[in-house]
Amino acid sequence: MNHDQQMREMGLRFLAEARRGLDAGRSEESVLQNVGWGLELVLKAALQSQGWNDDRCRREIRHDLLKALDAVEKTVLARPRREARAVVGWLSQGYRGRRIGERLAADPPPWLLSHAVGEAERLAALLTPEGQKPKAI
Repeated sequence: MNHDQQMREMGLRFLAEARRGLDAGRSEESVLQNVGWGLELVLKAALQSQGWNDDRCRREIRHDLLKALDAVEKTVLARPRREARAVVGWLSQGYRGRRIGERLAADPPPWLLSHAVGEAERLAALLTPEGQKPKAI
């Protein structure tokens, strides 16, 4: 398994943990942090599958989920669903500074938590080649 496949698998595991957290009634902050970690890894894995390396991701993306999504849209796929972009845009603002809890308190998202998890899962599915989808997540 190469580096981008390992990153993608780790990202999918974080998204699976977000789903489990949602189903178990964990806090919004906990669930959204897992969504953020999962999206960051899945998006960067998609970029690395197109020739990006860790250094380029660190320089150009860092932990900015919206920048990562923009780069993925330019190199990997056509613009994803508008709802996914809205979730990534809202989450990116708190995720970059590890301030999701503060973001939730100051500016609650306009969508349900289940919507955020579902949109992240759909975006990850678009970016995961069929042969690399994990069997038991």
